[in-house]
Amino acid sequence: MKRLIFIFLSFTLFASAQKESNIWYFGQNAGVDFNSGSPVALTDGQINTLEGCASISDNNGDLLFYTDGMKIYNRNHVVMPNGSGLLGNSSSTQSAIIVKQPSSNSLYYVFTADGVSGLNGGMNYSIVDMSLDGSFGDVNASKNILVVSPTAEKVCAITHQNGYDFWIVTSLENSNTFHSYLLTSSGVNMAAVVNNIGNIYVGTGGYLRSNPVGSKIAGVYPWASGTVEIYDFDNATGILSNNISLTSNNVYYGVEFSPDGNLIYASDHQNSSNITQYNLLAGSTSDIINSAFVLLDSTSSQIGGAMQIAPDGKIYHAYAQAYLGVIEFPNVVGVGCNYDVDGFYLDGMTALFGLPTFVNTYVISPTVISTNYCLGDSTFFSISISSDSILWNFGDILGGENSSNLNSTFHIYSDTGEFTVTLFVYNSGISDTLTALINIISPFVNLGNDTTLCNGEILLIDATYHTSTYFWQDGSVNPIYNVSSDGLYWVELTENSCISIDSFYVYYNPVPNAIISGADSVCDIGDGVYLSINSTGIPPFSITYTNGSFSNTITGFSPLSVLITDTENYTISSVTDNDGCIGTFSGNAVLTINPSPMADFLLNPEETFLDKNEITFTNNSSGQIISDWIFGDGTTLLDNYSTIIHSYSDTGYYTITLVVSNEFGCTDSSSRALVIYPFTYYLPNTFTPNQDGINDLFGLISTKVNTFNMFIVDRWGFEVYNTTDINLLWDGTKNGKPAQDGVYVYKIVIEDPVGEIHEFVGNLFLIR
Repeated sequence: MKRLIFIFLSFTLFASAQKESNIWYFGQNAGVDFNSGSPVALTDGQINTLEGCASISDNNGDLLFYTDGMKIYNRNHVVMPNGSGLLGNSSSTQSAIIVKQPSSNSLYYVFTADGVSGLNGGMNYSIVDMSLDGSFGDVNASKNILVVSPTAEKVCAITHQNGYDFWIVTSLENSNTFHSYLLTSSGVNMAAVVNNIGNIYVGTGGYLRSNPVGSKIAGVYPWASGTVEIYDFDNATGILSNNISLTSNNVYYGVEFSPDGNLIYASDHQNSSNITQYNLLAGSTSDIINSAFVLLDSTSSQIGGAMQIAPDGKIYHAYAQAYLGVIEFPNVVGVGCNYDVDGFYLDGMTALFGLPTFVNTYVISPTVISTNYCLGDSTFFSISISSDSILWNFGDILGGENSSNLNSTFHIYSDTGEFTVTLFVYNSGISDTLTALINIISPFVNLGNDTTLCNGEILLIDATYHTSTYFWQDGSVNPIYNVSSDGLYWVELTENSCISIDSFYVYYNPVPNAIISGADSVCDIGDGVYLSINSTGIPPFSITYTNGSFSNTITGFSPLSVLITDTENYTISSVTDNDGCIGTFSGNAVLTINPSPMADFLLNPEETFLDKNEITFTNNSSGQIISDWIFGDGTTLLDNYSTIIHSYSDTGYYTITLVVSNEFGCTDSSSRALVIYPFTYYLPNTFTPNQDGINDLFGLISTKVNTFNMFIVDRWGFEVYNTTDINLLWDGTKNGKPAQDGVYVYKIVIEDPVGEIHEFVGNLFLIR
């Protein structure tokens, strides 16, 4: 199984963003540093505030100071000499906001809003001069200067249309009145632009925010059943107009615009950490209300707090935990905005309900937003704020359509590498040029083909590719992975949000197991003996065995036979199966090769007649202790004597076998053939009855008869002798007198011992 997949994800790249808002301090000693482009938790903060706070950095993103609205801490986290006693409050929603005085390199206004002190609460300002206290900063003589009272716990700062000055906007307590104050290089113009607009809400809490371009303001009123008030704001005059009211069943506390200003988010402060998204482009007020989408429908009792857009373009959410919630893609409508309730861990510190409040342009200035940096995918581009006209140059001279005048557009890059994107922006009479350096990449991972391994083997997979991150099928994240069992293995390689996936299957075969065992005693048959070795696994096997003096390798199927020609202790030294798996082996075989006896004998005679049926057997064997004679006539004899006699009772062909064995149980055998012919009778054809003791009688020479008749006649046919007694031979006389020499005729009829009749007729010569 092979899969090689490229998945293209997206993230946001910002160019030319200001860095005054790069460091945050809030909650119980919590902090975040955005200077690296990604948030890093800080644990050195000194403030411990339930709600409002503010912090400020220089243009390089280096911390200058931060405050809870009552004390101001310098960059060394020490309270400034004159930095105590400010008129904010730790339970004020927006206890403070910091605004740099236009045209000044060292003066910063700290506006405090204390809406929790009743009629005595109001908006004040104090001035921090960074040239004091050895450039660590201190509050100068302008401290706790009252601007207006009483106010709600709301304050926001919006960049003037001229791009230099700032509007400081607050709402008066328990009214529908807003005051806008202009901060210029000369200081705060105390002549407020007064706006009476919308509904009157009782209570002081809840955030006041502007969209990134300063054209709208949103305020939430926790104690006015789920209301978000949205106003148009003229950043040239400071006038609010055209309010709409978004009502729900929630008790809203935090509010924030998306970077492009098209969406607004409000957090529930009563029973859960829900966040509701509204689409401001949906149409009428009722359409906007109906566009409400709850990002987290939680039954948690955690209370939702502030929301603040960050330099990385994401919106962060405080809800009294050791985490900040994160809206990853706040410009996306619906679930695609991707809210993660535990999106950022504060490294042991705790956020309560407040997050730092910033000037709108301190966080989101005109920026290039781009997503998808994977070769072959469409790289999308947009600008973070609305503008009158723009022109893109994608920096890809080899690619097609290298320019565009659309606010949101895309480009498919021709190759990997770094490209400089240039954006020319014209907005409200001000032109700007933004650049962004993007890197088009094409991550690659190849785990190889499906493979088969042997049990016990470890396969090391190295998927290392540049600076990628890794996610394996079991959740491990190292680039190197050790495979030790059957299964499907895959890795998701991610580099700058480009993903490559590959997979392969690993099969494990059992290793062979060869066994040689037992103590065997065998007999030497001259050519050696065979030893059997059994093995499990995938045949054929290659097995090496040894007796310590030599080794030999055999190949084949189990069981394998090994020819042994000597007495040794045998073991196996290796076994490999057909897949090359090296296996295990065990046991040993002690093989004793015992001598075998030798069987040999003679018989006498080897051919005979039934009337001479006693055969003599001579045992010429060696090394035996037992001799087993098998005579071939159905009889046997255990007799180890050197000579024995056996008689046969019938004619025929006989195979005689001698089986000998020794004290080791080793045997040998030898066989010979014996022929016994029927009974034989001897008749001479000439005899000389001259009393010299030689051939003096004529007759059948045998005693093996049941009956006997012999007749002798002369040549004329006259009988000269007859008898029925085989022992009465003719002595050559006739009637007691010697018969004449000459030819005689005989006839002999006998019945042999087995009942067979034999007749003999012939001529006989008598010679004296």
